[in-house]
Amino acid sequence: MRVCVFCSSKSDFPQETFDQATLFCQRLAKNKIGFVYGGGKLGMMGHMANAMLAAKGEAIGVMPEGLFPHEVAHSGLTELIYTADLMERKRKMMELSDAFVIFPGGVGTLDEALEVITWKTIQRFKKPIVFFNWQGYWDPFWDMMKAYEAKNVFYPETMASFILVDDVDTLIKELSIISEGGHHD
Repeated sequence: MRVCVFCSSKSDFPQETFDQATLFCQRLAKNKIGFVYGGGKLGMMGHMANAMLAAKGEAIGVMPEGLFPHEVAHSGLTELIYTADLMERKRKMMELSDAFVIFPGGVGTLDEALEVITWKTIQRFKKPIVFFNWQGYWDPFWDMMKAYEAKNVFYPETMASFILVDDVDTLIKELSIISEGGHHD
């Protein structure tokens, strides 16, 4: 099993968030769950890749060639795949992954999250989507989605396509259920 993690290339997070990311990656590696991500070596992205590698886990990066001058590719990954553009990057990450975990991030992270929510809503795949809502980071996103749901602008499946969890133990439990062929309700 492989989990795609969407997260930030920036480092502007409290140390506790990095600690939770490290714990998550250690638990992935221990459970033989591979890690697919954006391929960068900076910020939360690089931190999580380093944590996976330190725990002897699989870390696969997917990066658009030359698109982001500020994103530097991680040179020590299990595998680094280059794509032509951002759209191809997202498609490749989806193809390689059995589930998606969204860590705190910015616009790029949100773009990736909304893309997989859309694909799941229109039934292009049934892969689980889990937001890591550490210290309520994704609460504003959840509130926005609930507001749009109340306006009836979503398909009924949209809100059911993802869940929010507040801690690494619950996150790993959800992924364990998924890897055993179950699903989250």
